[in-house]
Amino acid sequence: MQAARVVAKHKDEESINLLVEYASMLGASRVLPERDGHGQFELTPEDLVNSSDAGEIDLDKIPRPSIG
Repeated sequence: MQAARVVAKHKDEESINLLVEYASMLGASRVLPERDGHGQFELTPEDLVNSSDAGEIDLDKIPRPSIG
C-alpha cells in the first residue's frame, strides 16, 4: 500500500518499478496478509438475559442452499 501511495504522489520510473516489484512479490506469496483483529467476543449478563427471551431456534426450519 505504501508503494502505491508513493506512485500516486511521485509518478517517476523508480517509484513505478518499486510498485511493480512489490506487487509481484505479493502475487508470488503463498501467505495471505494478516492484520490485527478485534478483541475477544464476550457476552455481558444483559446480552444473556436479552437472548433468552428469543426462544429456541428450530434448525430444521432454516432454509438451506441446494447443492447441484
